[in-house]
Amino acid sequence: MILITGGTGFIGSHLVEAVCARGEPLRCLIRRESFKRHSFALPVEAELVFGDLVSGGEGLTDTLEGVDTVIHLAGVTKALSTSEFYAGNARATENLARAVAGRGGSACARQLSRGDRS
Repeated sequence: MILITGGTGFIGSHLVEAVCARGEPLRCLIRRESFKRHSFALPVEAELVFGDLVSGGEGLTDTLEGVDTVIHLAGVTKALSTSEFYAGNARATENLARAVAGRGGSACARQLSRGDRS
């Protein structure tokens, strides 16, 4: 099972479509707010789970159950402050990495960068 974060974003939505077209089992971690705005864009084959990587990663243990590959595309491209930008990118990635590491390394986590964020 593949877990994709950021599946409602521009890159993520195209990746979700491609993975579903290949028939791979797929789970998408999305925020409820994103679901309200973008639910029409997600293929029915994708299993949806709700969560928020920024708020401490609650529910990630269950989300990662049965997952052997994590593709992390979730992130913030615009924020009102540096701290919000940090929380939406660095802290979110850190929370996901901790959850994956807490599984004893049974899932492979990959950070896919969208370019230089400096």
